[in-house]
Amino acid sequence: MLDNIRALADQIRASTSDTEVDFTAFPSGSAMIDVRRGGRLFVLAYSPERHFGVDEVLDGEGFQISYRFTSECFEPAAERLRELVAGAAISHEAARR
Repeated sequence: MLDNIRALADQIRASTSDTEVDFTAFPSGSAMIDVRRGGRLFVLAYSPERHFGVDEVLDGEGFQISYRFTSECFEPAAERLRELVAGAAISHEAARR
């Protein structure tokens, strides 16, 4: 699973020039992707016990243990992260106009 998550981080990083992407793997088998784009922060978290969580971290929220989108499967979580990142680009472009 960690290889799939790492590949997703690499894909997002390669597909956009204005995005910071951090991938972190933990000894427990858990992993996290942090994506910063357009002044926004998105996360995809994975743990073998809780599976996948995807969310936007808003100002003042701090660390949350619940996610607005959860999935037991990788692909729906990966797609949701891609949607959030793409939406950030659209809203960032609109704000610059």
